[in-house]
Amino acid sequence: MNPAPLMKKFFDRFYDMPLFEWENYCKLGEIITVGKEKILKEAYSTEKYLNFFIKGSGGILLWNKNNFI
Repeated sequence: MNPAPLMKKFFDRFYDMPLFEWENYCKLGEIITVGKEKILKEAYSTEKYLNFFIKGSGGILLWNKNNFI
């Protein structure tokens, strides 16, 4: 699967970059598959990757008054 057209379509509203640039950019990364309930970054840690969801969704759980919201 080539994610370049999807990324271009999403980011064109912010910056119109040629498709061949997105194709070169996408070669720097890899496509991974993660299951449900997978934690991509632990709390209070620094993110090391740029994540772009091709299929599915993600969420952010914030701790507030002894509960996740």
